[in-house]
Amino acid sequence: MGGRRWLGPIGGALLALFISASCALDRSAADYGFSPTPDYELGGQTGSLVPGCGVAPLSAGGLSVPEGNALAILYARDCPAGISSEQLALEGMAEVRLELVPLDGESVFLVRAVEGLSDGDYRLSVGAGPASELRVGAEVEPPSPFGTLLPPQEDPDCGERIRFELKLENAALAYAPLARFGLRIDGGDEQLWVDYGALPIESDAGGSQGVLELPRCGPQGCLAAGAHRLRLSVQVAGEIRQPDPIELAFELHCPAPDASTPEEPDTGGRCALTAPARGATRPTLGLLSCLLCCRWRRRARPGCRSF
Repeated sequence: MGGRRWLGPIGGALLALFISASCALDRSAADYGFSPTPDYELGGQTGSLVPGCGVAPLSAGGLSVPEGNALAILYARDCPAGISSEQLALEGMAEVRLELVPLDGESVFLVRAVEGLSDGDYRLSVGAGPASELRVGAEVEPPSPFGTLLPPQEDPDCGERIRFELKLENAALAYAPLARFGLRIDGGDEQLWVDYGALPIESDAGGSQGVLELPRCGPQGCLAAGAHRLRLSVQVAGEIRQPDPIELAFELHCPAPDASTPEEPDTGGRCALTAPARGATRPTLGLLSCLLCCRWRRRARPGCRSF
């Protein structure tokens, strides 16, 4: 009987400790700004820019690619079923055989010429669709690193998106129509940032820079104020040697927006013991809490099962 007398206060204290630890881990997960799933595209920065069926935006906009075999990126998500190299036609040079190299399943392809093309202007058509202008410039080596990534400027309005600029020299500009950009935030999983050939580019008297926007909030929370680290990776289609990743330390001064949503009702400061989105620590704490609670209240509720 003496052993059961002390189980009540000690069990209650342990229960409070475990629930407190579970709540702390819940808050830690809420501070993690981005989904760990590989298909999360950071708010879809380029979703509206990538065509359903056609050449990538930078090539379609007239930016040239270096002299060689890699001509353009073709998006085929909404193209007629069974797209093949036989549906491609290149105007501007006679008897050029083209091939499609899959880059992302069956929706994104590199259009490559079997024989290297010299610099000049061409027109690429896919099936019965309209032709797209293609430009081939001088031969250059892929740059490494791809450019200079600048930290975000202070936003007095604390907007929903954080703007980074990637300074691009001539070699990087030449490969931008073939480049895809990914990133890691604070050592998290790599995410797709900007898809192949869709980097927004601005030019002024100081040169050209790619615009990379990061949403302040993701599906699992918001990027908090303070110091962070960003790792930018660049994948150039058709190249064996890839540019080195770019590391950037930056600091945010804006507080994280309120991430509460109607789907996540206010619990009045109480921690809900629910299954977590990641990790196995919180389920273990929740299970132990339930076990202690059941033992603690066993005398008061005889119907409670003992595990």
